[in-house]
Amino acid sequence: MTLAPGGAEARLFVDGSDRGASGLRLPAGNASVEIGSAGGRFLPGLLDEVRIYDRVLPPEEIAATYRREAEIGKLLQQ
Repeated sequence: MTLAPGGAEARLFVDGSDRGASGLRLPAGNASVEIGSAGGRFLPGLLDEVRIYDRVLPPEEIAATYRREAEIGKLLQQ
């Protein structure tokens, strides 16, 4: 997921593909952020890898990173 400065727009990426925008906004201040749960409930599915950057990655860089890592891990079909 990417979150634009100021929390204006969040975009979800799955396996390097942009799945669209959401109305998600991060709370102001020092609120905690949980990865893998929401409202005290755990989300279904698995998270394989989480990375946190100090900038918003463009979609092309997200896709390229996924392809590179998937090739290393042999996740892409030849």
